Amino acid sequence: MRHRTGKEFPVHATVSPIRGRHTAPVAVVAISKDITDRKHSEAILRRLSDMVESSGDAIIGADLSGNITSWNAGAAQMFGRSSLEAVGQSYRLLATRDAGDFGDEVTAHAGRGTFVTGVETRWRCKDGSVIDVELTVSPVYGQDGTQVGASAIARDITEVQRLKAEAAAERERLLAAQEMAHVGSIEHTVATGETWHSEEFSRILGLAAGSPATRDSLLALTHPEDRDLVRRVWASLENGLESADFEYRILRPDGEQRWLHSRIRSVNGQDGKSRRFLDTVLDITERKNAAEILEYQARHDALTGLPNRYLMTEVLEGLLDRGGARPVVMFVDVDRFKLIVVVCENLLMRGARTLAERIRTSTRDPFEVEGRQIYLNVSVGIALAGRGDTAESMLRGADAAMYRAKAAGGDSSAVYEERMTGRATGRLDLESDLRLALDRRELCLNYQPIIDVSTGATVSFEALLRWQHSEHGLIMPDTFIPIAEETGLIVPISTWVLNEALRQVQRWRRQLPGAENVSAAVNISGRQLVACDFPRIVEAAITGSGIDPAAVNLEITETILMDQPDLPKETLQRLAALGVGLSIDDFGTGYLSLSYLKWLSARTLKIDRTFVKELGRDPHGATIIELVQGMADSLNLDVIAEGVETSDQLAELRRLGVRLAQGYFWSKPLPPESIPSLFHASPENRAREVAQEVR
Repeated sequence: MRHRTGKEFPVHATVSPIRGRHTAPVAVVAISKDITDRKHSEAILRRLSDMVESSGDAIIGADLSGNITSWNAGAAQMFGRSSLEAVGQSYRLLATRDAGDFGDEVTAHAGRGTFVTGVETRWRCKDGSVIDVELTVSPVYGQDGTQVGASAIARDITEVQRLKAEAAAERERLLAAQEMAHVGSIEHTVATGETWHSEEFSRILGLAAGSPATRDSLLALTHPEDRDLVRRVWASLENGLESADFEYRILRPDGEQRWLHSRIRSVNGQDGKSRRFLDTVLDITERKNAAEILEYQARHDALTGLPNRYLMTEVLEGLLDRGGARPVVMFVDVDRFKLIVVVCENLLMRGARTLAERIRTSTRDPFEVEGRQIYLNVSVGIALAGRGDTAESMLRGADAAMYRAKAAGGDSSAVYEERMTGRATGRLDLESDLRLALDRRELCLNYQPIIDVSTGATVSFEALLRWQHSEHGLIMPDTFIPIAEETGLIVPISTWVLNEALRQVQRWRRQLPGAENVSAAVNISGRQLVACDFPRIVEAAITGSGIDPAAVNLEITETILMDQPDLPKETLQRLAALGVGLSIDDFGTGYLSLSYLKWLSARTLKIDRTFVKELGRDPHGATIIELVQGMADSLNLDVIAEGVETSDQLAELRRLGVRLAQGYFWSKPLPPESIPSLFHASPENRAREVAQEVR
């Protein structure tokens, strides 16, 4: 109908006829009711119904008995049941074993007519699968105002729960990794000033678990000398710096100092301003301590703790740059021990000589080591700074002067002069170059055959080290081996010699006819023999080369054995168990007892060349060799005579019963490529050729 204002509105009309005397309609009565409000309510209900049906969430109604009264399309899609299958069924249709119906909390609140939201539970679908849902439950009332049931909105949060579980697991893994790596995390919210930190961060700072860590408390733990640094970093971040990377110290509550490496990143909002700061903190105390130790070791001698050449060079350069310091360098060579460097300033020639004498005098008094009186002799080389001198030139000058003092008989001092520079290579230069010789492939091996004197056949090869210097040519072992011994370079060099010699000899054993049973003789140092890992190194060399351990002889001089009276018995036992032999080189120059030889489990005695040289000229030499041979026979040892150069010497050795020998009579030490020719020629022809070369 239309209102007089022209606005149309809905009405509900009841039209009834009025009948006359003869039942004929004489009038009509119309009763109209304005139903605008009802139509509005119906439209709202229709819209609400459409919203319920179109919702992706499940909207379910139930009466007070728990029977389902409504079931929207979202519920049908989520649980796989149509409304016909669900309406009239108990809500237990959805329940799972591990979810108590709607849950005690939901049931209690719904029964009291209160609104419940955010309840998480698990419900079962028609196919038996279980999903995680979040419930919002509200009471439903009848027209009289009494509660008639409840309505639940269920949202599928299975994926959300999975992501939350993954995030929680990832966070746990991160925290565990941080704990293992000693890395802590701390987050700072700019707006509120709130902070969060990991447990490992608390452990790094020495705080009890759960202790707060505000910026003020962190600053209080920071080392006083580093607080300004920390303040500057924080200020820079607040003023727009995106990240910061720095190191600082803290003092734990127990007083312990720790070094931390902090890496801070700013998280900005849409306005570009910092919202949060994420700080990853690593405890680097051990690394700092190790760096300090390495720094010290790089500048000091490992044995004595004295400044080494590197630090001496720095000190000298500083003195020379100052001008007027008048520096003096002294090389103090302690016989058979160490080379010490002394640097002082403001000394002239007389004062330098006086100081050198004081140093020499101070070492003359004996000192006691484990009940033994030890005496030292020192030779001192002195270099005074001259015009244009550098640290290196002064060190070389002191080195040359020290050698001059030793050449004069030792236990004396000498001052560097220009003419001393005629030495091809100073000790320091040799030492520096020797450290690089292996990497530069300047070291090589020559091999001298060991001969069966009765047949002339080659039975073994002694590996002899040579240094082919890139500038100075061939350098013989007696020049560089003492330097290698003193500096400790002898250990890596000797390990290389062992591996190279065994590989080469095994190659000949496999490839050369007549060389199938030759053995290898390799010289070892006293440092190697007392090293606890030496048997492992020998075993690795044998395994790597494939050689029979019985074909390996390790040679060590009698004098070195005399200097090592307390050889580790376990090392000797392990070498014997490997099956390798021990040869005593230069035998007769020391004073090894028979019992010591037996304890060493030696296989071979090598008679020193000084005794062989006297054969045919001095009967005394033959007597000593005869005694050694007799002693070796009684101990079941082999004997090798070294340095055989003449046929007369060979004849005497045969007469004395010596079976094995080596020397220039047969061959000088040869490079590896010359060895095959020894097996191609007959022993007699080769012996004659070499004898002619010697003559």
